[in-house]
Amino acid sequence: MSADSKKNINEDDFGSKIDSLIYNGEATVIENLQIILEGFMATMEELLGFEHSEAFLEASGFRTGKMMAKKIHTGQGVQEILKTLARIYANGGWGRIEFEHLSEEKKMVILKLDNKRETKINFALSDEHTLRPIFMAAHLAGLFSVLFNEDMWYRFSERHVAGLGYSVIEIFRSSSGPADNLSSRVRTKEQEQIKQLKSMVEEKKHELTNTIRELSSPVIPVLDHIVVIPLFGKFEDSLASQLTEKILAGVIGFETKYLLLDLTAVRELDEFTPAVLRNITQAVNLLGAETFLVGISPAVSMGMVESKVDIQRFKCFNTLKHALTYTLSIEGLEIARRR
Repeated sequence: MSADSKKNINEDDFGSKIDSLIYNGEATVIENLQIILEGFMATMEELLGFEHSEAFLEASGFRTGKMMAKKIHTGQGVQEILKTLARIYANGGWGRIEFEHLSEEKKMVILKLDNKRETKINFALSDEHTLRPIFMAAHLAGLFSVLFNEDMWYRFSERHVAGLGYSVIEIFRSSSGPADNLSSRVRTKEQEQIKQLKSMVEEKKHELTNTIRELSSPVIPVLDHIVVIPLFGKFEDSLASQLTEKILAGVIGFETKYLLLDLTAVRELDEFTPAVLRNITQAVNLLGAETFLVGISPAVSMGMVESKVDIQRFKCFNTLKHALTYTLSIEGLEIARRR
């Protein structure tokens, strides 16, 4: 096309087919910017996620707006510059801009932006994307930051309704910009992720605690009115309370007369164990049952002596067999071989 035959053309003058663009029925070789931007924005969302990609678009738009303003800000008045930019944006396919209000003194701008390109791209990417042209809005905020020599930012007016074909944007003086917005979104996202992980950890911890509580120290009825409960590990306050409740429920449920606490698996005596044993014994006695300690190891017996536990409170047996034989004898029973 020669210089004499050049003319202004609009995006809507073109039709599109796969791998080609048509103008007035003839094949035309141009760079399809919309396809490039769609690919760029889709890749950005894939890498950063939807929330971060929006903030990234804002930061990119703001910076390009400042770069644009610095290139053309050569002593012209604001009004002249805006007229030039309006033509550039319209010819570039970024939409038509109509300034409703502009105050250099109050650093306030209200404008209408008919931006078909960014709206189409956002609509094409996914249902999550807002139809508002956030890139161009941030771009204009960056531009006016240079023209007004102030930190500016944007918001969409309450009059903005998606689907009208244009956006109403307010550009105003602000102490926060895209960097703060991006950092805030990143921090918010990180906090949400941390909160979610903490919730998952607490849930798993709760499940594990319940599993341990169900598996540890089972209540085992071995004969009528005789219950054996093996004890494991150490007894902290929360576990000790749960253990006591479980034992008392078992004593009542099996109409227990004799409770045999098997300490075979308790290898050492910690600071909680004597108090736990004392509390269980006293509580069981109040229910009318008698408590015997079974399988005390030498280490545990020495620990009880050194901790000055009142051993007279407990009836102790070396093995479970001895304790069962004793309880049966109290009831006038014995275990005999079948002839």
